[in-house]
Amino acid sequence: MSFDIIVIGDVVSELCLDAHSSGGSEDSYIVSTLQERIGGDALDIGMVCASGGLSCSLVSAIGIDASSVLDCLDRSKIDYSHLIVCDSKTGKKIKVIVDSASTDLTYEGASSHIFDYGIDKDFFSDSRLIHLTTFSPERYDAIQMEKRPHCTCQYSPGTDIGEYPEDIGVLFMESSDAMTLSGEDECCEAVEALVPICTCPTVVADRGRGAYVISDKSARSISMVPAVSYDASRFYSSFVGAFLSRYVKTNNLRSSASYGLSYQYFSYTDSCRVVGRDSLEIESVMRRIARMNV
Repeated sequence: MSFDIIVIGDVVSELCLDAHSSGGSEDSYIVSTLQERIGGDALDIGMVCASGGLSCSLVSAIGIDASSVLDCLDRSKIDYSHLIVCDSKTGKKIKVIVDSASTDLTYEGASSHIFDYGIDKDFFSDSRLIHLTTFSPERYDAIQMEKRPHCTCQYSPGTDIGEYPEDIGVLFMESSDAMTLSGEDECCEAVEALVPICTCPTVVADRGRGAYVISDKSARSISMVPAVSYDASRFYSSFVGAFLSRYVKTNNLRSSASYGLSYQYFSYTDSCRVVGRDSLEIESVMRRIARMNV
């Protein structure tokens, strides 16, 4: 069976703790809010693509402690024939926020076993697009084949921009990573610094406020319409998923970025990574963005 998109990446348990000092010992804190969900970029992006009408398959690994994921995939009609259920615990991403300062903790867990059983080359070669939510030379090499579909991926913090092969169709990056890479304090200046060193088409997502498309050694900005000042960074996976759902159909970077921004806007306002809005409503905002950024 062929698919519009195969998403390869981590499915994790996400935990966010918001804490403040207890007023006693320096090392004693009280957790005021606790949010937990099964997610991860691969699951979020797959669900957004499936909601946009794409046939989607998820390649990942989970532990038996995350069996509820299968019900979620069934409801979204996402293929999981290449999802590994292993003895390790499901990976975890933990964000601890203490007095507005945050610390991120990662437990890889089952995610390290994604390719333990090898790669079915025929399965991958029949798809229209392969998306890697986490880049590493090992993962990229694993999907090399004589007739490989279009491949997109997300930038992995800490990696060198020069590591990304020229034949990647689109590299996605958050504005925070662009600024860290370039040493600049503003996203627009960071993008300008990245233009000469990007090895493949790159889309920089700026917190839901806009996006930059770097291609052919130049950059084009796309601003949200109307202009907004919110920070929708936590819905970055919604932007990527919506971008890909459009890109598979049009192969157009700017149109796809406009659609991604529109979807991310509704994700932010609805506080949901996979929105239940009518597609015409998302398309309407996308067209406004496109018209204002000609």
